[in-house]
Amino acid sequence: SGAWRHFRALGLCGSSPVEAATRPTPPRREAASLDAGGMAALSPLLEAEALGGGEGAAADRRRACALAAWLALNAGLRCGEACGLRRRDVESFRSCLHVAGTVVEAGGPARRQADTKGHRSRNVALAPAAMGVVLSSLDRAGARWGRARSAPVVTWDGSWARPSAVS
Repeated sequence: SGAWRHFRALGLCGSSPVEAATRPTPPRREAASLDAGGMAALSPLLEAEALGGGEGAAADRRRACALAAWLALNAGLRCGEACGLRRRDVESFRSCLHVAGTVVEAGGPARRQADTKGHRSRNVALAPAAMGVVLSSLDRAGARWGRARSAPVVTWDGSWARPSAVS
C-alpha cells in the first residue's frame, strides 16, 4: 500500500487498488489451557530450569525465562507482570507477591510501568514451597547483581527482562 501511495503522489496512477480491498481476518482461536496433568508435568520442569546451574549469559537468560514462565503458571501473572516484579514486591513473611507494575517495551528499551493491565495492584498468595523457589532465585540474583529493593526479580543481566523475549 505504501508503494501505491507513492505512485499516486508521483502521478503515475490515478488510484490505488489496495484502498478498495478489504483485509482478510484470520479466524480467532480460543486459547488453550493446561489441564491438571499438563500443569503437573510442566511446573517441575520450569522450576528445575529456573533454579538450574550453569554459568554465562545463556544460562542466566534460560533461568530468567523459566522463572517468568513458572511465575505465570504458578501465580497467574502475565508475562509483563512477572518481568516487572521487584525484590520489595516479594513478601516472604506473608508468602505473597505484590503485583503493582508491568514491563513495557514500546518506544525503546524495556522499562517498568507502575501500573498493571487492569490498573489495579493485587497480592498473590504463594504456597510455602513456591515461595521457596522465588527466594532461591532472589538469592542467586542478589549474589550476582546486588540486593537493591527495586531490583528486578526476573533478570538475566541486572536490568528488566523483556516480556517478548520471555514469551
